[in-house]
Amino acid sequence: MRKKLTTSAALGWAKKLQGIAQTGLTYAKDQYDIERYEGVRQIAAEIMAAHSSDMSSTEFVDLFRKDIGYPTPKVGIRAAVFSDRPIIIR
Repeated sequence: MRKKLTTSAALGWAKKLQGIAQTGLTYAKDQYDIERYEGVRQIAAEIMAAHSSDMSSTEFVDLFRKDIGYPTPKVGIRAAVFSDRPIIIR
């Protein structure tokens, strides 16, 4: 039995493809490799656009181009330190 493709699965694949493309474009030296990774990025953008009512694939490609370098998780960290003094938030 075949499973139906869900939006969340498609978007997950698109994010993975975008990560592969971004990593490839970061390290590619050969023009042919650059073209291939740009093609992978385009496919990721088309998948994202197909599952988004707000943006076109061109807008996604423009957004992807702004994120350069090796892709890393975007993490925010906050902490509260309690001491004898007033609370310090960093």
